[in-house]
Amino acid sequence: MENDNPPAPPLKILLLEDSVFDAEVVARELRNAGMSFTLKRVETREDFIPSIEAFKPNLIIFDYKLPAFDGLSALAMVRERRPDVPVIFASGTIGEDVAKKPSRRERWITC
Repeated sequence: MENDNPPAPPLKILLLEDSVFDAEVVARELRNAGMSFTLKRVETREDFIPSIEAFKPNLIIFDYKLPAFDGLSALAMVRERRPDVPVIFASGTIGEDVAKKPSRRERWITC
């Protein structure tokens, strides 16, 4: 029996990450997982805020610590503007004191 359903559109992922290398690692791991996605990487608060609305992501992945911005502030902005969008923190700098129990729409991944 053939599947007549059209393929799902690619997942739109907004990535807040200042490191090109780390962004490439995230993209590679998503591809290795067999995901179809469009990734938009931003590095600053000034680029992140309008991208939440204009890009209309299905998922937001962000680093916890950036040079002039932090993941908790980014999370607050997402919760104000797009509370329905799930988020993932992907960082090597999240300590247990920060990684409190995430809500059901948040995930913390330490690398």
